[in-house]
Amino acid sequence: MTAAKGVTGSFPSFPPEIWRVVISSASDVSEPMDNRHDGTKPLKDRFHLAKQTTSESTVYVLMFVSKSFNALSTQFFLEKIYVRGPTQLSLLSHSLRQSPNFASKWAKWTRRFDFNYRKPTQDIYYEVELEECLTHVLRSCQNLTHLVLEASIVTELNGEAIVRECTESCRNLEVLHWSLHCSVQRSTFASVFRCLKVLRLEPMTQFTCPSFSVNHIGLEEFPYLTTVEGGDDVFLAFKHVALPSLSDVYIRNDGPEDIHPTSCGKVMFANVHGEKIKSATIVGSNYPYPVTNLALFLLGCTNLQELVMDRTDFLRVLSTDRFILPHVTRLGLTSYRRFLMVASDQLESLEHLTSNFPTLKLLRWFGEVDFPSSNLGNMPRSERFSDSNSGIRLENRDGTRLEFGWLRWRNLGT
Repeated sequence: MTAAKGVTGSFPSFPPEIWRVVISSASDVSEPMDNRHDGTKPLKDRFHLAKQTTSESTVYVLMFVSKSFNALSTQFFLEKIYVRGPTQLSLLSHSLRQSPNFASKWAKWTRRFDFNYRKPTQDIYYEVELEECLTHVLRSCQNLTHLVLEASIVTELNGEAIVRECTESCRNLEVLHWSLHCSVQRSTFASVFRCLKVLRLEPMTQFTCPSFSVNHIGLEEFPYLTTVEGGDDVFLAFKHVALPSLSDVYIRNDGPEDIHPTSCGKVMFANVHGEKIKSATIVGSNYPYPVTNLALFLLGCTNLQELVMDRTDFLRVLSTDRFILPHVTRLGLTSYRRFLMVASDQLESLEHLTSNFPTLKLLRWFGEVDFPSSNLGNMPRSERFSDSNSGIRLENRDGTRLEFGWLRWRNLGT
């Protein structure tokens, strides 16, 4: 880099605002915690920061160019912090205690904090220290917008203490992925995280509420929450929480459920909030368990416009009685399961879908596209283009148009 006239070293005399734009462009990456349409990806890749800051990262190297660059780069270095395991968390907590200067910068610049502890040891000491360090780190933050907390440990943590330490740091929090083994009062959770827009919950957390509020909606409210993701128990816990801005839901198929609709969390959730839901993504596959309640949930979303789900469950849902979603214009099929139940389970035509989805315009396939083009070329033209007049566009995950003959020949990815 050529030095500008009158400036020593290699730091051109550009205004700091320009350098901030340059550094931001060089260090910015698309993160899973920002992705609201990631239901087709493996769970392990969906939440955590995709790019960790290391000694080879651009923003880290820029901190050692000069004092001026250090002052500008520190902001971007501390903006997204990824911590893996209790050892790194302990070191971070210790640094915050020992260095007031670092603690001040941490409080000022850190916006996204991601803690991931998936391989716990058997030593209970780590679990005790984990809670102490985690609460200290959260207390040291001042203005988080994204928070990911995932700890796969057997011992139950003090959920109330952890939530309380988020009162100041998370007052403007927009995205929360909470996967902690703990118990939390639902009213406290809703009060502290009131500004949330995206909420992802694991089943390890138990939400408690006073008995008098069990059947009364509106005692707790997430006024800005647009997206909720969780299993059946999560939707059961939040069925009577006021969600005026809700539009997107992600349902995790995580095993067998109660076969009775009156005790099924997602069905009861749809009975209260279904008319607000515009987009639904079914994460995973419920096979071989029944899909009756899944169909009832979708039918309860009376204004649903977009649906993404596993193609095995999709074909089974189509066979349920009077399954019609009149407002769905975009349909996506994933491939969580490798095989269908029987060879005959396939879409016969796109026109056949119009009886269940009369306004459907787009069918997107999220599975692999590996059918040999030579084989497709040998298909009869009547089979390749038999659905060209259906008005439904078929494309892959990247938006490339596919011919329906390919999808039919491949039997939906088996």
